[in-house]
Amino acid sequence: MLVRVAQNAHLEVDSFKDQKFNGRVTDVANSANNNDTSSAASSTSSTTSTDATKFQVKIRVADKENFLPGMSVTADIETRSRTNALSVPIQCVTTRMPPTNSLTAGATNA
Repeated sequence: MLVRVAQNAHLEVDSFKDQKFNGRVTDVANSANNNDTSSAASSTSSTTSTDATKFQVKIRVADKENFLPGMSVTADIETRSRTNALSVPIQCVTTRMPPTNSLTAGATNA
């Protein structure tokens, strides 16, 4: 699992439009919690291989705001980082085949 205690998190709270908050992971559950009770999850009786395993993660918010229990939050957790790395959009990356030998079959070098 990539999520660990002390990793940085960036939060978006639905109640605070156009504001981002910072936090730090303080706890990661030891066991998965896949008890999704949403109507979309209950409408399908079987799980597929694309289902994600869910772990409860606790994040301490660094910014002082009046958050209330039950507020909807989206968190991006920094699981890896690199320094001195070049970042480019995936659309800019191409693959080229190595050049083929210019000699044709039966030709000889003189």
